[in-house]
Amino acid sequence: MPTVPARPLRVLLAKLGMDTHTVGITVVAHALREAGMEVIFTGLKQTPEAVASAAIQEDVDVVGISSLSAGHTRSLPRLARLLREQGAAEKLLVAGRHSRGRCAAAARGRLRAHLHHGRRDRRDRAVSSGLVERATRGGGSARVMDVAAQLLAGNVAAGARAIRWLDDRDPRAGEVLRRIFAATGRAHIIGVTGPPGAGKSTLVDGIVAEERRRGRRVGVLAIDPTSPFTGGAILGDRVRMSRHALDEGVFIRSMGTRGESGGLSRATYDAALIMDAMGYEVVIVETVGVGQEEIDIVALAHSTIIVCVPGLGDEVQALKAGLLEAGEILVLNKADREGFEQTWRHLELLLHLRGDGRVAGGWAARLLPAVATRNEGAGAIVAALDEHRRYLEDSGEFARQCGRRSEQQFLALARAALMADLLYGPGAELLSQVRARRLDPYTAAEQLSAQLRAGRTPR
Repeated sequence: MPTVPARPLRVLLAKLGMDTHTVGITVVAHALREAGMEVIFTGLKQTPEAVASAAIQEDVDVVGISSLSAGHTRSLPRLARLLREQGAAEKLLVAGRHSRGRCAAAARGRLRAHLHHGRRDRRDRAVSSGLVERATRGGGSARVMDVAAQLLAGNVAAGARAIRWLDDRDPRAGEVLRRIFAATGRAHIIGVTGPPGAGKSTLVDGIVAEERRRGRRVGVLAIDPTSPFTGGAILGDRVRMSRHALDEGVFIRSMGTRGESGGLSRATYDAALIMDAMGYEVVIVETVGVGQEEIDIVALAHSTIIVCVPGLGDEVQALKAGLLEAGEILVLNKADREGFEQTWRHLELLLHLRGDGRVAGGWAARLLPAVATRNEGAGAIVAALDEHRRYLEDSGEFARQCGRRSEQQFLALARAALMADLLYGPGAELLSQVRARRLDPYTAAEQLSAQLRAGRTPR
């Protein structure tokens, strides 16, 4: 099995101008993922301003541009200038070259044009090694105090860098969190989860727009799966939220799961703290497509939206789905599809049965319809979210839930630290015997536990 990189290279791919050809950039995206990189695709018909904003929010190492239109002679140099002006000059800007040689934009803008991705040929499969050799890994000289102070002031680049440190398990991340923790606990954290293909990203786009209409700053953490074989990922949720690319009140960050199950990435909790400390009043966490039991988001979020679609299944399927039992708001998306009425009745039955076991005065889960592609239903969803936050604050549950999240994070960190100390320190010999099958795992665990209770160092 290939080695999964501990710190994946992050590459942003964008199509500038009116170019709508996707074959070449899709080939490149998959090649980079296979090489263990995290690839963020911003979509078609991008402007230099939108690409520069995305590159900073995502804290990428490389910005890859594809453009076949005549406007690339102006747009590429403009993008390079925007990155320099916004303090992102260290990011490697890679442009496709003309089939007869270097493109004029690369020459005029002093860009480094290293690859051509318009054809399915050997060069497309070899681009990843070239990027690894040439890319400069940014952030090596950033100071913890500067990053912490700047993100507390709302600086997006500083917040993006802190999230990158968290995701990469950089030791500086812990120091940043210690400095900002007192400024957290204010944001309304909203989880959006559901099965694959339910339309979560499009629904989140509508919720963000509705929150912005109400004057709130919004952070979005969009989680996509990481390949268990290469460690690479294609992070494409930004495509459906492109209308917010230039909105200074919206911070969108794509993250890969990096080996974590449950629908979240390993740094989601701390990344939400970063956005909270930056002053975002609402932080939306969109999980990967999950099944019946993958509901880690429920422990993280104040309010959890479960997105369903017509065709979920019969009554038995609805009753046994643990995911549906957990959300405060159930949204039946794609309500214009056939089978809507039947699925609606099944979900109503589920909520009725949930209500029978509800504590008096507790929250009654809401069931709402939506057609996210037509931006229908977002207003009612945000109204329900506001109502749920008021319920949490009035009951004292908002603060208690923040406390429980901190407790769970403490326990997770403590478990990881203790396991590292035990298995690579005093428990190393027991682990070695288990690996060699000289000792069974059950006896080894009992011996380790007994020796720790006795206060002795395992031998």
